[in-house]
Amino acid sequence: MGIFSNSNKRGALTNPPAQVIDNKIQSQASKFVQFPEDLAGHSILLNFVKYEWDSATVSTEDTHYSVALPLPVSGIVDNNQLNWSEQELGLLGRGAADIAGDLKANFNAAMGGGTTSTQAGMSEGDAKQFMDKALSAGAAFFRSEVLPSNLQQGVNAGLGNIVNPHVAMLFNGVPLKSFSFTWKLAPRTQNESNLIRDIIKDIKKNIYPKYGDTGDSVYLKYPNVCDLFYVGSNDYLHNFKRAAVKSINVNYQSEQNAFYAGTGAPAFVEIQMDFQEMEIWTSEDFDSANETT
Repeated sequence: MGIFSNSNKRGALTNPPAQVIDNKIQSQASKFVQFPEDLAGHSILLNFVKYEWDSATVSTEDTHYSVALPLPVSGIVDNNQLNWSEQELGLLGRGAADIAGDLKANFNAAMGGGTTSTQAGMSEGDAKQFMDKALSAGAAFFRSEVLPSNLQQGVNAGLGNIVNPHVAMLFNGVPLKSFSFTWKLAPRTQNESNLIRDIIKDIKKNIYPKYGDTGDSVYLKYPNVCDLFYVGSNDYLHNFKRAAVKSINVNYQSEQNAFYAGTGAPAFVEIQMDFQEMEIWTSEDFDSANETT
């Protein structure tokens, strides 16, 4: 078993979190670094893996680079959004919904057996009820769909009512989750200053594309993508799906004129990264007993 698993791409660690970084250090399968050098306790692990359309086919051996960092100073916020919109269906839209419901009910009844071919379509009583609804809505349809807007307003004022706009909340899908992390790193030694410099360079190497296999500029290969894991949280924090890195911003002067004398290395380096997950979340993703809801 690899030292980490996507657990159906939900970012769940298969090994005890305390062992994850130690295992990474001992593993020769990929390059691993951590900051600070004595990083312990709670942290976040970023594994950069090659892009594949079917991300389930990417295994531990496909990890190109791993870096463990302290928990971000930007905080840990699990932002979940779903696309709902408020829309006026109007008489036509509401009528279409009613018709669809009636047809579905009759179809389900027909599929249940024990009905004649006539009943499988729509019974005489159902047809009469449907026509009564249509006739009673005729005047309202004329007011809302046929009359010009200025005449509609006059009729509304004269009758003291309006045609029900049939406002409804419509579900439009689930967007891909995005999130942003900010780290403020303070090297204590020359070696840690060099380590930060190399981490920034290696992250950039992984998130930028390469030229195609032929080496020319006709094609660009997809850059590596990222698996993220919280270490030390014991599944009390949210999990991640595989994500693309959309941006990295490095501030070498987050504290004004804070540089080490002699070496010129910045005393503080602020790194901000934006991620976007590559698959949507569905209800089934929360079925696991280890998933925090």
